[in-house]
Amino acid sequence: SKTGARAINVDYMHINVLFGYIEHLLVDTLWTIENLDDKTKHDMIMAINKLFWIQNDIFTMHYGMSTKDKSLSIDTTKIKPKRCWLFN
Repeated sequence: SKTGARAINVDYMHINVLFGYIEHLLVDTLWTIENLDDKTKHDMIMAINKLFWIQNDIFTMHYGMSTKDKSLSIDTTKIKPKRCWLFN
């Protein structure tokens, strides 16, 4: 970088958005190719989807282990409703 730092820090959110955008572009491109049969398109889209799932898992593990706070963890606290919405 210009400041002489050896590493850059990119927020996980931005990497995840980039993955989603690139996956969308690839799937859209594959979907519009006319000289491929539907099974081949399906298989290629599934392969790209799997690639991005694996890549996302790797980045999640990296960012999860490198953060001091557990900001990536999901709060699983459940709130009990006071009454059922069906009987309103």
